[in-house]
Parts: sequence; structure tokens; C-alpha cells
Amino acid sequence: PGATWTLASALDTVRSPLGSAGTLLLDRSSLARRATGMLGSDGRALAAFQIPLDPTLVGTKLYWQALITAPARLTNLTISTLNDG
Repeated sequence: PGATWTLASALDTVRSPLGSAGTLLLDRSSLARRATGMLGSDGRALAAFQIPLDPTLVGTKLYWQALITAPARLTNLTISTLNDG
């Protein structure tokens, strides 16, 4: 609770060990920082994003991973697949 976090996404995955923080699993060539904040009293955070209504995006996968501070550590990888629903 109270730790800061940064959420990033990428279009692909690549394993990049970062010492005691863990392994960055996002491809740095398409990595984008999406949100930052502080964990709530329950140790959780919520981030919401609007996706354009563009049919060419259907089927696109986004790979997500967060960095949490104090001490610095990377979260597990999460995958989202965009759909038309």
C-alpha cells in the first residue's frame, strides 16, 4: 500500500533481466508508459483506457507490465486482445 507504480504496454514481448527488480517482459522498441499512480490501502490500483472504434485494431494484442517501487519490482505480464465488443 502507498507504493508508486508505472504501467507500460508494448506490442510484443522480449525478456530483459533487470537484476533484483525482476525481468522486463515488454519489447522496448514499442514500449509506452500508459499510467502512473500510488497503490491504494489494499495494495491495488486501477487504470482505465479508451480504445478507438477502429476495426483495424480488432485482434491486436497489447502486453502490459507494471513497475512498483519500494522496493523496485516488476509485476507479471498481462495480455489484452482488442475485440469489437
